[in-house]
Amino acid sequence: MRRAFKTIALVATSTALLIGTSACQGDPPTLTPASADSAGAAPSDGAAAADSEQLTLEVLNTELALGLERFSFLLKDANGNPIRDGNARVRFFRILPQSGESVNAADGEALYFGVGMPNGGSWVAYTEFDASGPWGLEVELTRSDGRKGLASMEVDVQGKTDTPRVGQAPPAVELPRLTEGGDLGQLTSDPNPLEALYTTSLIEARDSGRPSVILLASPAHCPTDMCRASLSALKSLQGTYANRVNFLHFETHDLADPTRFSEAYTAWGLPSEPWFFFLDARGLVASRVEGGLDNTELDLLIRLALGEQVTKPQP
Repeated sequence: MRRAFKTIALVATSTALLIGTSACQGDPPTLTPASADSAGAAPSDGAAAADSEQLTLEVLNTELALGLERFSFLLKDANGNPIRDGNARVRFFRILPQSGESVNAADGEALYFGVGMPNGGSWVAYTEFDASGPWGLEVELTRSDGRKGLASMEVDVQGKTDTPRVGQAPPAVELPRLTEGGDLGQLTSDPNPLEALYTTSLIEARDSGRPSVILLASPAHCPTDMCRASLSALKSLQGTYANRVNFLHFETHDLADPTRFSEAYTAWGLPSEPWFFFLDARGLVASRVEGGLDNTELDLLIRLALGEQVTKPQP
């Protein structure tokens, strides 16, 4: 049976669903499983494609793994201009390796996050991949002026990654933290550091019995400003949730030699930077995010880690 998206605009349930929503106003989309006869359906037919503008789909993830993933992508028109408005519906389907048949797995609406971020943001859908190998996806866009657009591509889902996946434990390594009389400048390249992000060790956070948010980023040494923007979002929300959630920041570059990656970067097996990891109260990875997060999306993920009911963000 095809599954609908488990949306961050709705209460999380125990069923295996996917996450997605739209940026427009109105009630959150309803979680409705597809009918049995929709399983195995092919992507959109040629007639629908003929009536739609062909768009370019650019995936921003450097890796996709089994389990829950934040799928981040851009849509561009024929001139290469990014499209940030409208309603984007995403369909994921498995590609059977022997026959090449497309089997629908899930569908739902994507949400555009991060307009104010250095990269201008991206479309986002949280989806659970339950099989490794080739997957197809199709995005049907209805722009605010009524124009239609269509984009599709294939991606590869890895069965094993160096970076911890959802449900796994974080690396069992003790990374540097602030000690009494210590120097924050030895722990972060942030020119205005928030001390609370460096007082709890990774092991303490994992074993604390409460959720944790971990950012791996180097604000002064990342190749883009996404690290700095993500750290700013983390700092802005730390005070709101400090009594219920652990907040940690680790550098991805060696502060003594920024041309080298840090111990934390290597220990977490990162393929890029920045990365967020959200641990649940058991100390296991509840979600992971490659790339930057703005305040709105970060707040939603923190509240999900706390098990709260999350309502649809309004523009």
